[in-house]
Amino acid sequence: MFPFSHPSGSTPTAPRPFGLLVRHFFDRLFDNEIVSRGSDASLGLAQILAVLALPGIFIPLFLYPKYSDLASRYPLYFRFPKGLWLLPPAVRQETAAAADRFFFVSLAMVVVGLVTVLKWETLFPDRRDFAVLGVLPLRHGTIFKAKLVSLLLFLGVFILALNGVPALSFSVFTLVGRKVSFSYAALSVLGHATGVCAASVFISFLFVALEGVLINILSYRMFLRLSPYIQVLSIVALFMAFFLAPRLEDSLDSFRKTNNPLARWLPAYWFVGLCELVRGNRDPVLRAWGWRGVEALGLVVALSLVTYAISYTRHVRRMLEAADNLAVERSRPLAILTRLLGRWVLRHPLEQASFYFVAQTVMRSNRQRLFLAGYVGVGFALVFQGLVTTFTRFRQPVPATDALLSIPLILSFFTLSGMRFIFSIPSELRANWVFQMTENRNRQACLAGVRKSMFALVIVPLFAALLPFYILLWNVERALLQTVFGVTMSWILVEVLLLNFHKIPFTCTFLPGKANITMFGVLYFLAFTTYAYTMAALESFLLASPIRMAIFVAVAAPVLWRLIAFRNQLLDEGTGFVFEDKREPAVQTLDLSS
Repeated sequence: MFPFSHPSGSTPTAPRPFGLLVRHFFDRLFDNEIVSRGSDASLGLAQILAVLALPGIFIPLFLYPKYSDLASRYPLYFRFPKGLWLLPPAVRQETAAAADRFFFVSLAMVVVGLVTVLKWETLFPDRRDFAVLGVLPLRHGTIFKAKLVSLLLFLGVFILALNGVPALSFSVFTLVGRKVSFSYAALSVLGHATGVCAASVFISFLFVALEGVLINILSYRMFLRLSPYIQVLSIVALFMAFFLAPRLEDSLDSFRKTNNPLARWLPAYWFVGLCELVRGNRDPVLRAWGWRGVEALGLVVALSLVTYAISYTRHVRRMLEAADNLAVERSRPLAILTRLLGRWVLRHPLEQASFYFVAQTVMRSNRQRLFLAGYVGVGFALVFQGLVTTFTRFRQPVPATDALLSIPLILSFFTLSGMRFIFSIPSELRANWVFQMTENRNRQACLAGVRKSMFALVIVPLFAALLPFYILLWNVERALLQTVFGVTMSWILVEVLLLNFHKIPFTCTFLPGKANITMFGVLYFLAFTTYAYTMAALESFLLASPIRMAIFVAVAAPVLWRLIAFRNQLLDEGTGFVFEDKREPAVQTLDLSS
């Protein structure tokens, strides 16, 4: 008997192709090729699920004192709207629970929506899958079913990790201090779980249906061109929805009492209504919202499955037919712009190389675009909140309030910070040997091209787009002064962000967990509030007179010169560019020999 033969002497059954395909596609959804080699910081399935479960574990614990206080006759912890404190404790708890369920529904929709959008390109098998699997004796139907099952498992794991714990803990906490039957408590748990899970399934299948529809109505080339923009806009919309959730949460009770028609177009309200529908709430408005959520969920799931099945074969055929016909054509205006930049802006060859390398990577790499879109989405969400507050408070003409002046500062802060972050995310690690072999000591020219790429991709387009808005809002002189201030502050921010940057963008491995997240978050928050809001108050003072703005520019010029000189000094003292991000050694020496 052979040492590895089956104990009974029979040949062991080979694993089924379907199961292997499901595991292959499922593992592909968790690919992580950007982490530094030899590090233990790679995010596996267990780590990702643990991170997703944290909000569901801790948020109900923070809410428990509120519901415990609401159960008393004279609550002290929770502040009710006028007159609501006269209601019985049970009614107070139910009113507060509906608003908090809106938060959990919104959180589930945003997180699952972001996961689906980030995996937009893997919802269907790509060209690499068919290059490998197409030569095997496998039916296309088997590959299709395996891909669909892996996608459903992927979404199911995320939905369960995000919503499993709060469905039980939060529902129990809302009943503290009340004598209720077991069936009522079970319906509360079931209602919350049904609402948040239905909301998660709705938003994920909504994006699947959107991709299926686009594949059916667009050519493959047009689909590839539009997909990145749709992903970016979807991420921005999801972040805006998350930051606007507190306003909608505060309006839930008034919308319910008045049966506001606006609620018919807000999916989060539908699934809050579905929670109450399953729990047996008799309120007609909430029940109507719940049934609308059921109809929307059924429509989206049916549409996504139909379009997925129909577009699957067409997607495969178009992808294979267009494999050799996807060359990028260079437009004439772009060629003219390139010549102008080479003649007047990018004098040094290394500047040109780093500038175009950064620009092409940002424009073509989907991974970098999505990370940058997350930063931009947070900025637009904060800007939208400020606009809503400003334009509902003032009548025309709108004064130069801090909220309006902070718009370009907020957008520039998050966009430039996002650019600095994606510089640390590698694009194709296997190709960084080219940069390691061609590196020389003229590192200042390389980073000068990186700095100019941030100007060309962020600062110039941003303030050129906002200038007409401020001209219409105020006048030409005030708008120009505002642009000068914003560009100056953005330039200072660029120099600060690149102060200790000793890498060629997109060529170094990424080591998550190296920085102190708590300290970094505090510093990031302080930097943002100072840059966006404190500087907006200073700008309001400077806009009163062109002389004040001229004095500010005169003071900022030596600050910029000193930052540039200090950055160049750090580059000269360094040992070279970093291509492998490593952890700090456990035992550090003083390095006195150097």
